[in-house]
This record gives sequence, C-alpha cells and structure tokens, in this order.
Amino acid sequence: MARRPLAGTATVTLDGVSVNVAGTFRYRVGNKNRETLTGMSGIHGFKETFVPPYIEMAVRDHGGLDMDEIAGYTDITVVAQLANGKTIMGEGMWIVNTQEMDSQEATFTARFEGQSVIEY
Repeated sequence: MARRPLAGTATVTLDGVSVNVAGTFRYRVGNKNRETLTGMSGIHGFKETFVPPYIEMAVRDHGGLDMDEIAGYTDITVVAQLANGKTIMGEGMWIVNTQEMDSQEATFTARFEGQSVIEY
C-alpha cells in the first residue's frame, strides 16, 4: 500500500489567486458551540450558541499583494488543497482581523469567516 502525506502542505487561492501559505493553516466547519448547563441540583442539559466557521492562515507576501485590497475582502471564495487530499472551501467569506505585516518574515495572518466552510 502506497503511503501519502497526511499533513504539512496547503495550497490556497483567494478568489482564484494563489497565495503563499507560510506554515499555519486552520479551519472550522461547525457552526455551533455547546456548553453544559449545571446548577445546584445537578446537570440540567446544555445550550447551543452559533460560532462562525472560518479559514485562517499565515500568508507570506511575495511582494505583489495589495494589503488595502485584502483588508477590503467581503465576498470571496477561499479554497485550500491539503496534503491529506481534502479540499476546504468557503464561499462568500469576509476577512475579520486587522492585517499586521511582520516584515522580518514577510507574513501576516488572514482569518476569513462566513456562513459555511465545507470539506470534501
């Protein structure tokens, strides 16, 4: 049986434009958080609250990225191909964090949130 990588690489496009992923890539597909409710009489059950699905990565600027344009992203498609063969996709995503460039490494963190993130 041939073995293939399980982790270590990710290729990402933002609205079809490839970006350099610098080493960190995370995502969440679920959109609910459950919290156990307890009281003086014991465990009462749980509550659910919505949390946004997200795709987050450290991006390395190759010198051609426009930080103002990235800061304005509000309706983009983010697609990632992972080493384990999964494809991660978020449509209608918006960027939520303030992009701070680390000029020593030429990197910044980009976090995109939206209605759904799917993996297939």
